[in-house]
Amino acid sequence: MTWISPDKDKQGGNQIDHICISRNWRKALLDVRNKKVADIGSDHHMIMGILRIRTQKIIKRTINRWRYNLKRLEDIECQKTFKTKLREGASTLRHETYEGVEEKWERIKTTFQHISENTLGQEDNTRKVWISDSTWKMIERRKQTKGKLCATYA
Repeated sequence: MTWISPDKDKQGGNQIDHICISRNWRKALLDVRNKKVADIGSDHHMIMGILRIRTQKIIKRTINRWRYNLKRLEDIECQKTFKTKLREGASTLRHETYEGVEEKWERIKTTFQHISENTLGQEDNTRKVWISDSTWKMIERRKQTKGKLCATYA
């Protein structure tokens, strides 16, 4: 009973208070009970429901960064040219003057990026096709067949 009659002679009550929930959330509602001990200054009892809400992890897509082809460093000639270019870049950075740490870091970062782009290049990150063209054609044929079947029964 969620409501008790204020008339002490009748000692009656009814279940007139409910929790409304959307059909989409009905499986999330685990339990509903009335709490008679809550002092809310009313002839109604408080209703409490327990919800289990499952949140989905939000996957943040990073900007499509590309990576340097580090496999080229296995070649000894490429290693030597990369090291010499880094030394040259570091020596030119030593002789420059900077206004702050941020400016110095930006110069170091851009120098390293330019040297890596020129000597190592970009890693090939093309993905292997995992569904063949014939499979896609079969999927499309199945969709068309199902569409024709649904149209005949409708």
